[in-house]
Amino acid sequence: MKEAEYFRFLLSQKPMDYPEIRKLLTELINQVNYIGRNINQIVYNNNSGLYYERDKVQLVAYMRKLNDMVNEAVKKIGNQ
Repeated sequence: MKEAEYFRFLLSQKPMDYPEIRKLLTELINQVNYIGRNINQIVYNNNSGLYYERDKVQLVAYMRKLNDMVNEAVKKIGNQ
């Protein structure tokens, strides 16, 4: 099972045994969706021939932020 599928599975569990984890995962998914839209815009610009070096810098920053957020969530879940 992929990480995203696992997170969705955890969120879909009806007994709210761990409300802190559910809230954390919901926030994480919202942030991933927000960053994903920005990444899609960069890719669209690249495919349109409008790719700039600053887009590459932004893309790396977004990916780094995503990795940090996922790692933080995994640590918090592991400590519950």
